[in-house]
Amino acid sequence: MTKSSRIRTWWLALSLLVLAPICAEYLSAYDDSTGHPATLLGNLIIFIPLYGCSALLIREVARRARLGWTGILLLATAFGLVEAGLIDQSLYSPDYRGLEGWAATYAATLIAPWGMSAVHLLGFVGGHVMLSICGPIALVEAWRPNRSTEPWLRLPGLVITALAYAVGSALVLFWHLQTEEWHAGPGQLTGTGLVVVALVGAAVLVGRRSRCKRDASGPGLGLTAAIALVLGGAFHSMPQTWPGFAGSVVLLVIAGVLLDRAASTRRWSATHAAIVGATPLFLTAALAFTYDPMIGEVTTQAKYAHNAVMVAIVVLALMVAVLRRSGRQRMRLSPTTGTTSSTNRHW
Repeated sequence: MTKSSRIRTWWLALSLLVLAPICAEYLSAYDDSTGHPATLLGNLIIFIPLYGCSALLIREVARRARLGWTGILLLATAFGLVEAGLIDQSLYSPDYRGLEGWAATYAATLIAPWGMSAVHLLGFVGGHVMLSICGPIALVEAWRPNRSTEPWLRLPGLVITALAYAVGSALVLFWHLQTEEWHAGPGQLTGTGLVVVALVGAAVLVGRRSRCKRDASGPGLGLTAAIALVLGGAFHSMPQTWPGFAGSVVLLVIAGVLLDRAASTRRWSATHAAIVGATPLFLTAALAFTYDPMIGEVTTQAKYAHNAVMVAIVVLALMVAVLRRSGRQRMRLSPTTGTTSSTNRHW
């Protein structure tokens, strides 16, 4: 790898380190940091190790072991359980941080033997999968598709990233133990740990299975975006009740089947994946216009400015992915004959 190529690869890694925490924490605009630029920047000191490093680690492990997107999804699910079940333990809290409406939702879909809410399980773990890990990875990989399935870091970078994640997680766990009156029990912690191990094992076993691409015509970018928006909008509109939980699961199954079939065609590209990954990010940022932060107070002007910037970040990231695809297609074709140019075959 040339020096310029290494610089571009590091730029991708750094972009993921910053984009992942923004998507994980700031798009939904639920906290008292909403609309306060200095606070948002300061919080990245913790959020980059916690979310950025985890996204980068999952991406690097999956690409090095050739686990594919199936492996990334399973590892992201494991991360979501670690974060919500072991680190901040919000998954098992009946009234986490005094968030408005939390106690009511917890009680409405309580799974008593496990001491957790079904809606919270889907929201937190699913949110980490789509917002914290998979969406940012899909977007950044589409910025340079020819490196999308290759490692971006060498061993020293991996070690530093892992240590930063461990430190960030330890700090959040310490904060939780000091500030929250309620903590998960030994059985809940043990059960969560066992499920995490099982998910990691499944990622290795299932993710490494090779799949042949089908010659069937896959969806275009426009159809992919339309389907993703319809399913994503329906998912976000589900009520936080047992029927809503069931409907959400059905929608996720439908989305998974459609995505699996589309991704198995030769037409599928990193740009398609970026569109799918950006959809929940965009919907989360757009829906944040419709409610106020659940913690603290913020002026209307600051809130809407925050929301607008978050939407712009997602749109800009996706535009870069789409424009990169358009640029590559133009470079592949000779301007005079329409055939592949010998000087541009490296694209």
